[in-house]
Amino acid sequence: MRIWICVLLVGLATSAGAQGSAIPTVFQGEWSQSLETCADPNEDANGLTIGAASLTLYDGRATVASVEAESATKITVVADWNAEGRSFRETHQLMVSDDGDELSITGIGRDGKAVMIRCPA
Repeated sequence: MRIWICVLLVGLATSAGAQGSAIPTVFQGEWSQSLETCADPNEDANGLTIGAASLTLYDGRATVASVEAESATKITVVADWNAEGRSFRETHQLMVSDDGDELSITGIGRDGKAVMIRCPA
């Protein structure tokens, strides 16, 4: 019985609420507002590149300080930005659709959030 409880507790600790410093693979890649802007990254002022430890926009780059997984498709990322000559810390919530083709992110865009599509590889 004790072994079963230990296994259960370890499983819970590594699922929702788990913290680390790497963005899960399902969130990584090139994201944009449309397929047209995906095709021409020079025209994509709203594109976002997500790596395991970074977020990159046209006007700045962030290093990931921490990642908290709320579920397999929703995370909170604390990022240290260097953008437009300023350095600041921002917290973002990222949620990817079940099929992995749409991303919702807070803390960017005119309205403080954006919905993006995954650019084809």
